Amino acid sequence: MFHFNTTLDSIGEVDPKAKQWLLKIDPYCWSRFGYDQYIRCDHVTNNMTEAFNSMLGTHRAQTYLQLLEFIRRMVMRKLQERKEECKAWRDVLPPRVNARILKNSQASRQFIIISDEDQEYELLGPDGTFPMKLKEYYCGCGSWQISGIPCPHVMATISYSCGRRSLKD
Repeated sequence: MFHFNTTLDSIGEVDPKAKQWLLKIDPYCWSRFGYDQYIRCDHVTNNMTEAFNSMLGTHRAQTYLQLLEFIRRMVMRKLQERKEECKAWRDVLPPRVNARILKNSQASRQFIIISDEDQEYELLGPDGTFPMKLKEYYCGCGSWQISGIPCPHVMATISYSCGRRSLKD
């Protein structure tokens, strides 16, 4: 919330009308700070309708039944492709998630950790101070709550409280 308000104030210094316009719109519509933390998705796409229409291409002129059959085949092909990709995985997690976890694990080395008795922490780092509640799956940056993938702050606390070997688990 602090970073949200600070950024909003800096926008207000450049253009007060822009800040007022943004304040009229609920933050959950446009800011990571306002997203529902239980959704577990770190990617928001507003152009899904346009993307879907472009996939249909020339088939949009067909009858409804033919169009539905085309969509069914398209979805079945995509599911088959994804299944084949999954068979090639070397780990339980998708490769993109593994890559993010490795990246966050490396970034976690730069934090100073202040711990509490009940798995609550405060992390001091180059990008600010973040509260962390490991039992409640809460990090002050909000990234963990939104995506479900541990951020560098979480990786640092897991390494601190459970040991380096448990990071992969």
